[in-house]
Amino acid sequence: MGTVPLSALVLSYNSERDIGPCLESVAGFADEVFVVDSFSTDRTQEIARQYTSNVHLHQFENFAAQRNWGLDNLAIRHDWVLHLDADERLTPELLEEIRELFDRHPEGVDGFYIKRRFYFLGRWLRFGANYPMPEVRLFRKHLARVIDAGGREYLAIRGKVQTLRHDMIHENKRGLTAWITKANMMAEWEVEELLTGAGKRRLASATASEYVELKRSRWLREAIWHRVPMFVRPVLLFVLRYIIQLGFLDGAPGLAYAVLMHFWYPFLISAKYYEKARARRSAPLRAASARDLLHADAGAEAVTPPAVWIGHLTQQTLVERIRTALEWLGIRDLLRGKRSIFIKPNLTWPDPTPGVTTTPAFIEAAVLALRDYGVDITIGESDGGYHSYKAEEAFAAHGLYDLMTRYGIHVENLTKLPAVICRQEVDGREVTVELPRLLIEETDFFITMPVPKVHAMTGLSLGFKNQFGCIPSPMRLRYHPDFAHTIVAVNMLLRPRLALFDGTYFLDESGPMAGKAVAMNLLVAATDIGSGSRACAEIMGIDPWTVRHFVVARRVGLFADSLAGVRLNEPPSKFFSHRFTLERSLLSEFTRRMFRSRIGTRLVYDSALADPLHEALYILREFRPVKRLLYGDVGYTARRTMPPG
Repeated sequence: MGTVPLSALVLSYNSERDIGPCLESVAGFADEVFVVDSFSTDRTQEIARQYTSNVHLHQFENFAAQRNWGLDNLAIRHDWVLHLDADERLTPELLEEIRELFDRHPEGVDGFYIKRRFYFLGRWLRFGANYPMPEVRLFRKHLARVIDAGGREYLAIRGKVQTLRHDMIHENKRGLTAWITKANMMAEWEVEELLTGAGKRRLASATASEYVELKRSRWLREAIWHRVPMFVRPVLLFVLRYIIQLGFLDGAPGLAYAVLMHFWYPFLISAKYYEKARARRSAPLRAASARDLLHADAGAEAVTPPAVWIGHLTQQTLVERIRTALEWLGIRDLLRGKRSIFIKPNLTWPDPTPGVTTTPAFIEAAVLALRDYGVDITIGESDGGYHSYKAEEAFAAHGLYDLMTRYGIHVENLTKLPAVICRQEVDGREVTVELPRLLIEETDFFITMPVPKVHAMTGLSLGFKNQFGCIPSPMRLRYHPDFAHTIVAVNMLLRPRLALFDGTYFLDESGPMAGKAVAMNLLVAATDIGSGSRACAEIMGIDPWTVRHFVVARRVGLFADSLAGVRLNEPPSKFFSHRFTLERSLLSEFTRRMFRSRIGTRLVYDSALADPLHEALYILREFRPVKRLLYGDVGYTARRTMPPG
């Protein structure tokens, strides 16, 4: 039989007793096998090269970093990757199941849980080691990331995951001395996590980004385990695993494992934590603030004051007005040394809708104006929130594929691109958020292209809010309870250099996808999203300090107290012609309360009730009296075309 079109990635360190059986189980099965070794001092590398020429050395930091380094830097040819440690191997039954799976070309699924049989002192622990301990080990490379949680790692994947029937084997043959050495190292990581909480924040972001594996294991630890006094935990865990879960049926190896893993190891963590926490109380550390970081960054690049250009436009003058605005803003200086431009329009709905989405004519005009400067343009958006639509639907309806053909631009669905976990301090909080690698590492110049509108949940949707769609997961709605700090963090990380507000229509009464479109025929162009947003708020007659994320942005220096220090071609007051007001319907008021509530957000978007609740609303809104009661006079056009997961 031939090989299976997948790539096996194996981690090793001083694994000469284990690496042979591991590679024996995948060599000749996986089309390519990679070994990432942490500079072993025994025969590990020599043995590995007997099975594969793809043996690479990389200094070990932690397991998550090691696996991610392999995913990012090795010449992996296949979309499907199998993760293994050197002390793990696949059973013949599992090999055959995977082979049959790939013969059918798995569609509609992005990863697989594999159950693990854990062997200790030569015996399979059927009871006390919490068998079957499923983990996502087979997955589509571009949808996965390994999250470091301080002593723990989670292979996290966006997408649908299924469980394979057969088991893999986990058996470390290096002996108790090596096991205890590793446990001591892991305890240090666990203690550091307890002291800093960095891993917890990474996991919170991963959960908010629809990483499925985390849902199984975190609730029990956070809701119960972390509430138990530290020195009581070892006793409770030993009783749970050895007595209640019948670990005593695993014989002498089961007793040894229960004492070491379920009593000694958590007791070691508790003692180390007590020691380090006591030392830290006598020597507190000061972390750099978001304002410190902001000032350091601003000092490197801010050489001119913010500028805002405001003017009327028509369909016939769109391109010329955008060119005029760009030149007035000093676009040539802004683009000096920049080649790759990313444009983020507002495609919060798949169909072009006045006041809701950036108009196709405005997008095309901006592309034509920017092409004058010889830049490489990419336009992108993520799939709709809660899987309401695919970004490709919006691209097609807004003519982006036609622009790609005519002008040679690139169009990207951000949900399908590799992502990175980013951390940013905002007003004394560290925010962890997932963003596409394209925007963080490969974009020279970010342009946001929002539509000015009132917003039922946030008050206003202007220059900052548009970047929420850069978070790749459709379940970014889980960020809602801490939206203000999250959206400011996103903008600090993406650093938009230019805002082109499509004021062909502003949205009144309700938003972001329902309301009254008001034809304003304005272009507001700004070199600073805070100044541009403030100018739009003045044009709309809305106090910006009623918007919470503007207040947070003001605290970190991204939103000025006034436009006094901003270079203006015209005062915004000159363009005030309609006072915009937010009118919340019964449903939008309920949604706003859920928006601010962690429990409500989890209930509405991340629970067993979520799908039935949304489906019921989709049915009810077809009845005119109910629709009017729920949505008010503004109506509602939202639909759902893509099933969750």
